[in-house]
Amino acid sequence: MTLKQEYVKVLKEIVGPKRISTEYVDRVFYSKDLGMDPTELPGAVLLPKTVDEIVKIVTFANKNKIPIYVMGRGSGLFGFGVKEDSIVLVLSGMNKILNIDKKHLTVTTETGAVWLAVNSTLWKQGYELTAQWHGGAISSTLGGAVMANTVARTSEDGTAFGETVVSLEVVLPNGQVIRTGSAANPKSIPFERYTLGPDLTGLFIGSEGTFGIITKVSLKIRRKRDVTDYLSFAFRDYRDAVDAIVELQHQNLMQFGILIQGAIPEKDIICKLHIVLTGDANNIEYKKKLAEAICRSYHGERSSAEHAKNFWETYYYSWLRGYPTKQYYVRSGIPYFCPEVNGYFPFEQLPKIFDAVWEEWNTNPDIKKYKGLFKAMDTFITRNGGFIWFDPLFPKLDPDAVKFGLQFRNKMLELFMELGGCPAAMSSATSPVILSKIGPTYEFMKLLKKAIDPNNILNPGVLFPEEL
Repeated sequence: MTLKQEYVKVLKEIVGPKRISTEYVDRVFYSKDLGMDPTELPGAVLLPKTVDEIVKIVTFANKNKIPIYVMGRGSGLFGFGVKEDSIVLVLSGMNKILNIDKKHLTVTTETGAVWLAVNSTLWKQGYELTAQWHGGAISSTLGGAVMANTVARTSEDGTAFGETVVSLEVVLPNGQVIRTGSAANPKSIPFERYTLGPDLTGLFIGSEGTFGIITKVSLKIRRKRDVTDYLSFAFRDYRDAVDAIVELQHQNLMQFGILIQGAIPEKDIICKLHIVLTGDANNIEYKKKLAEAICRSYHGERSSAEHAKNFWETYYYSWLRGYPTKQYYVRSGIPYFCPEVNGYFPFEQLPKIFDAVWEEWNTNPDIKKYKGLFKAMDTFITRNGGFIWFDPLFPKLDPDAVKFGLQFRNKMLELFMELGGCPAAMSSATSPVILSKIGPTYEFMKLLKKAIDPNNILNPGVLFPEEL
């Protein structure tokens, strides 16, 4: 069903006739992301261009208790459970870079600015985002990345994209606009996050749009690194690889590190560690020699670093395994979907979860029954552990395989939680599996949602039950 005509008329007056649609094809297109989770058709799709338009939309929706689901460019894999008679608010059109502050090392953009476009603009001026992000960088918006607390590809400073956020501008469910960090002071600028009381910025990072609609993002930037170099090592035992990673991190050597498993062309190789090093002409060789000595001391075998270089320069995961993109992503002409599982783990738990994932994959008879493929299990190295990204594949056009794949994802999320993992990105399908296990912390989060959004209009059901 579309929205009531009187509602559509008011919304059309807010955004204009060209930036609202109740057409069936548009409602289908904007009802889901790249995932396969069930969804319903929204009543209307809106593409606002200004904060003032968003304020008016949210105020009207709150008054009439119309659910709003927020979308950037829809590049996620987890689904967001759109309901009938709702509004999907597409923010990709709000994509301007508003300010590059070279003195205080920040960049401020609208929520729909795409990561790679912002970074490319900074590169031309000799700067870059401190969060060097790959994979989704080509399509993901900065607001969406903050909302989902996307994984940035930076081993030296941590991995969570949210760590680089200085300040946010947010429209609350009642239509009020707030700013966080130092920018909350109308006479100040976004230069410091932890000031003026509690860290309200953190409340919205990873909140999946349930507490407010992010409209502006201020992020840390830095001078672009002068020199980039690459190393790759093959390991026959991932316990050795983890020991090497711990030492590499203690020495603060890696700009980026990733341990890959599955779909490795070389025989007898269990995993490969790709390392990106950055610095200047005075220290890059020292870093490289020390990193190599550490990896060799833990039985790592030097291999070609071409794959790491291609990945870092092109943003395509396929190059981590040496495959051209088309060869890696096309599987015998059959369309597959990826019920992705992810989570942060401390170093000590990494071998245990590797063992558990491989045990499940090799012994579960239904995986073979539904023609599952092991695409990859990659671990992005963080300061204190690793972010595991487990990607199985199942046939997309087989309803039973889709059903099993989604059930398998939730089963693996439960396993991740049981072994001390902490999943990041969530959805209406996965949040009950994850958040139900954190006890009083989840109850506190629900209290916050009730207080901020008593009518439960923002992304209802994504993190919390539809009826709080």
